[in-house]
Order: sequence, then C-alpha cells, then structure tokens
Amino acid sequence: MLKDVANTELRIQHASTLEDGLQYLGDPEKPLDAVLLDLGLPDSQGFDTFTRVQEKAQAFTVIILSGLNDVDMALHAVRNGAQDYLVKGQISGELLLRSIRHAIERDEADRLLRESRERYQSLVDMMPDAIMVHQDGLVAFANPAAVRLLGISKPEALMGTPMIDIVHPEFKEIVAERIRSAEAGQSQTVLEQKFVRSDGNVIDVEVTGSPFTFEDKPATQIIFRDITQRKQREREIEAVAAVSSSLRQARSVDEILPVILNQAMASISAKAATLTLVEPETGDHQIVMGKSSDRQLPIGQVIPAGTGLTSRVVETATPYLNNNFRNEPDPITVKFSDIPSTTALVIVPITAEDHVIGTLGLGRDEAIEQSDIRVLSAICDIGGAAVHRASLYEQTERRLQHLRSLREIDNTIATSLDLRLTLDVILSQGIGELRVDAAAILLMDEEHMLNFAAGLGFRTDRIEQARIKFGDGLAGQAAKERTIVEAADLSAAGERLNWSALAEAEGFMGYYAAPLIAKGRVIGVLETFHRSVEPRDAEWKDFLLTLAGQAAIAIDNAALFKDLQTSNESLREAYERTIEGWAHALALRDMETIEHSRRVTEMTVKLAQALGVSDEQLEHVRRGALLHDIGKMGVPDHILGKAGPLDDEEWEIMRRHPVYARDMLTAIDFLYPALPIPLYHHEKWDGTGYPEGLQGRHIPLEARIFAIIDVWDALTSNRPYRDAWPEDKVAQHLREQAGKHFDPAIVDAFFLHILKRG
Repeated sequence: MLKDVANTELRIQHASTLEDGLQYLGDPEKPLDAVLLDLGLPDSQGFDTFTRVQEKAQAFTVIILSGLNDVDMALHAVRNGAQDYLVKGQISGELLLRSIRHAIERDEADRLLRESRERYQSLVDMMPDAIMVHQDGLVAFANPAAVRLLGISKPEALMGTPMIDIVHPEFKEIVAERIRSAEAGQSQTVLEQKFVRSDGNVIDVEVTGSPFTFEDKPATQIIFRDITQRKQREREIEAVAAVSSSLRQARSVDEILPVILNQAMASISAKAATLTLVEPETGDHQIVMGKSSDRQLPIGQVIPAGTGLTSRVVETATPYLNNNFRNEPDPITVKFSDIPSTTALVIVPITAEDHVIGTLGLGRDEAIEQSDIRVLSAICDIGGAAVHRASLYEQTERRLQHLRSLREIDNTIATSLDLRLTLDVILSQGIGELRVDAAAILLMDEEHMLNFAAGLGFRTDRIEQARIKFGDGLAGQAAKERTIVEAADLSAAGERLNWSALAEAEGFMGYYAAPLIAKGRVIGVLETFHRSVEPRDAEWKDFLLTLAGQAAIAIDNAALFKDLQTSNESLREAYERTIEGWAHALALRDMETIEHSRRVTEMTVKLAQALGVSDEQLEHVRRGALLHDIGKMGVPDHILGKAGPLDDEEWEIMRRHPVYARDMLTAIDFLYPALPIPLYHHEKWDGTGYPEGLQGRHIPLEARIFAIIDVWDALTSNRPYRDAWPEDKVAQHLREQAGKHFDPAIVDAFFLHILKRG
C-alpha cells in the first residue's frame, strides 16, 4: 500500500527498525515532511518510541500507525504532539494520502500560529502600555508591562484566572457588562476604573477594549495604563478648587474653620476629624472643632504644650501617619475617655507665614496613603493662609471697634462731668468689647479700702456690698501689684476672691481685675466677671488695661476738667499715630513704601491749601491721604500681591476696596470727614471711574486733588514691576488726561503750585 501511494504523489523512505528510522531522521541532508511511526516495530519500546522520534523530528509532522491493541497509546501520543493516528489494517492508500496531507497542513497551520503568536508576543512585550487578552472572561495573555503594573511575579500566575478578579469591587458590575459586550463583538470605549494589585494596593487605570482573535479563537484585548498620579493631581486640584471656592465666601475665622474641616473629610472620606489651634502665648492646643458620625468628640479640650501627637506635629511641622493606630497607638497619644480609635490616623499641620498655627487630625478605617496626605496638606496650606488673613482682618476690625469704644468713652469724658454717667459708659463699652458678662469698678478711699462705685451685668446686688482692704483678695492684689490679676477658673481661686457667695449666686466661672491708675496713683480696680471658662490673649488684656486707664482718667478728671482736655489731646495724637501705623502697614502689604504715603500726603495737603481749603478741613484731607488705600485690608493677599495682570474676577474684587474703606471708616466719627479720598480717589472726571462712576464736580474736591497727586507719585517712582517714568513724560500724561481722568482746573493748579510751571 505504501508503494502504491509513493507511486502516485508521495516519495516514501522506508526504515524497518526504530534505530534505522532514528538514524535517518538525524541526517540534515535528508529533509522530510512527515513521519509515519509504526508503534509495532521490532525494536519499539511503547510510548518511549514516540518520545525518541519526537526528539529527532521536531520540525516534522508525526502520524502514528498502530494496531488495535495500541490505540490508547496512539491517542496518548496525539495528546503529546502527534498530529494524527491510523489503525493498521483499516486504511487504504487514499485514506493514508489524505491523512498525510491533512496532518502536514495542520502542522503547517500550527507552525504559522506559533510564529504569529511569537510575533505578537515580541510586539506587545515592547509596548509601554499594559496589554492583556481574555477569552470567556479568563486571562489568556499578559505582556510584561501588565505583569509589572499588577505586581505579579510571573505571567503564568495570571493565566486562566478570571479577569474580573483584578477589578476593584466598585467597578466589578460595569466591567462584567463590558466583558459581555466585548464577547459579543463590540469595541469598548475608554473607561477610567480601578484595579487591585497583588499586594492589595489600588491603582487608577484607563482601559480600552476591543474584540480580538487569539490563537484562532474569539477573545478580547484590553490595553490599560496607570493613571494613579494623574488622578492624584486631579484630586489635589479639585480639593484646592473646592476649598478655595468655599473660602472665597468666608470672611471670619469661624466661617473658615468648618470649610477646612469639611473639605478635608470629603477629600479622603474620613470617618472623624478634629481641628486644633495653637494658643500663641502658651503653646497649648485647643480642639476648636470636630466632626464624627459615630462618636462624641472633646470639643473645647485643651492639650498642654509639649504633650501629645499634635505637639509633635507642631514642633516638626510635618504630618503624622499611623495606619495601625487602633492596635498600635503612639505612646505619647493623649487619650480621651469613651472615644474609640480609628484604624488609621493622620495629623497634618496648618501653617501660615511659615508658622504652624494648628493641626488637622483625620481618621478612617481604610489605610491612608501619601497621596491623601498631599491633598490634606494642600487644603491646610490654603486654609492656614485664609485663617491668617481672616485673623488679621478680624484683628483690624476689632481694633477699629476698640477705637470706636474709646472714642465713645472720650466723648463722654469730654462732654460730661457726671462721674456716674461716665463710669456707666465705660462699663457698657467694656462689657461689649471685652466680651464679658459683668463688670464693676471699685474705688479706693482714704482708708485704703476698695468700695463699689459702679457695676453692670449683675443679676443680684451682692456686688454693691463690696468693701475690700488694699492687698486682700484678687481685687486688692491687683491694686497692690499694679497689674492684671486673673482667675480663669474661679473654682480654684478659693478665698482670694473675697466673696465666693457672689460667684455662686451669679454663676461666675472666670475673673480678671485691672488696677485703675491715674497720675501714678492707684485709685481703684476694674473687675470683669465671666460665666464661662474662656482663655484670654494678650490683646484682650491690653484692652482691659486700656479700659482701666480710661476709667481712671474719667474718675480723676471728674474734678480736673483741664486735665481731661490734656488727656483727650494725648489720645488724639495716639489716633494719629495709629492712622500713620495703618498707612505704614498698608504700604508694606501693598508692596509700596511709607515714603510714598508721606509724599502723596504732603503734596495733597499743599495743593489743597493752595486751592483755599480751610485749616480744619486740611486735617481731614491729611488723614484721608494717609488712609487712601485702607480698603485694601479687605482684598485677599493673592490678589493684592499678584505679580502679573489681574483677571476680570480679581479686578472686580480689587475695585471694591473703596467700598471696603467706606464700610471700615463710616462708623468712626473722627475719621468720617476723611472718607472722600479713600472712597472716591479712583473716580474720573469723565465718569468712567469707580466705585460709583461720579462725574465732574460731583466728585469731592479732595478726591480730585488726591487723584492727580497719586498718579504723579506712582508714575515717577520705581516699582518692582516697572521703572519710574521721566517727569516730563508723566507731566505730558497728566496734560493728556485733563478732562478725562482729571479735573482740568486742578491739573493747572498742580503744575503751578507743585511743579512750579506756569
């Protein structure tokens, strides 16, 4: 039969023994297309026969010839690489020819498939993107980039595993649907999702998928890349944008702190959070705010300086992280009763002006990553700057209010010799400005006894029975030592208070006393009482001393009216120095110099005087010139100090500074006449200025005068962003703007009286 086949289409080389056949297979000069292996050869050794032939004939197609008793062995050979098997006695020449042809074709197809896979493997192995192939939802291929990205030790570990196993639970449902769609032949659009690495870490990935034929079978090829860093940057930008947007609406520290807390919790899905602020004088940390869904937080609790994790964060100005805090808390942790710990804890410093002003602590049960800390640090940096800015604004507002109160007291002292009325005004202003519940004034008599003179805010009349010997109790100690005496917690003051029954009846918990000193002589004591425990800072105590001083002046001057007027003049000088100090602070904040403020003030007064402004009005002109940009205290630092041009939104905020000036100065009586320059110096003669668009002589005279002076000095002075203009160029500019920006008549007066040009 083999001879018949050979005579038709095939050339056959016959070997009667296994050894002859193996020798022939090993001859490179005798290439073959296929090998017909008879398992019944005289020297055959069962399945080992096939193994030995396969080692020699790896490039050939192998077909097994077996007897009926060797069928199982022949099938085993097929499973291990043989292309086919035929049973001797059941084949014809035609069947043999067809089997050989088909076996060679299948072997060639397998070879081409292997080469195709090797080319595919070589191509994707060099790809920087991760590539995987899955069939019926099971991983069939992964390139080295995919193996590295998923943290797998070798590709074989992925083969045959469900594709869905590497998908984060949050995305399993949508990915399962995408797998079904891909198996139906539909291409998949780009999807941002999350994969879980072998080490349990979660990574953000961008995935595309498309139908694919892999090893002659339908499959899906997915290409994915790690976008964790990009998503992190997006998170940081979103967090910064969110907190910035929220802080834009917040004016006070009390409004800013919740924004910081809420945005921080939302950014990392925290379970609980606390915010502490550092007391500048003591360094203690007070928990001023907190939020938790399942626990009571110790709001108001004070953590002494140098203790606890918050102190470590403040001292090092670096975040603290413990992802196993519940089981392994830090030994220095300050523990609060009945407050369960979270698994992970992070504490981030809140900084402003290179100083740590507080801390933000957050906890959750999932591990906190470094990327989370970066987001929190960004929020704390922005929040810290906002807190600092708001603190300065509040401090300015508070000092302005203090000035208003002092002015009110001054007015009372200046217009009334009624001591009782004067003391009532002092106490009323003191309670409001010092934020206390009650206050009293004790006066010293000739026997060196402190007796009740006036009181306000008391629920009983016990205070009126006060009669304290000089040096006794808290009030007597303040008089003797000529300094503030405090008992922030009256429960610990004991007998030093002199009348514990008063504290009990009134519900007082805190107490401060300041001596009344007039002309070097102690004449009494100003007492303040508090129905809550609240720490007071140095500024508060300074104002208490100021009020005590005012009270002493009022008392002493009840009989000495002339001394009262002298004191008033001293206060006025203090106001003027305060105004100059504001002008200096404004110049520094606005990147100008104090010399600029002084020059424009002097020239403005000089030109106003030349134009016939009265001496009385000149004083208001001088103050207005000094405070012309007081409204910029309300403009955020990032706008005020911006090096480049402002955008439309920033200009809108900047153009409100005259309105801020009006809001700040209107209620201050002695500064109200100086308001036209701060409010209207950006108005223009042709009506195109701001804030009200006044035109011509509707603009106050002093504002029209100052507008020219301000532009002249600004353009003739060097600035960080440009050099000074030559004076001739500036003069020409002023002439060109006459009738547009400036009052033409005042431009002429400026050239005549200031530049001395006709």
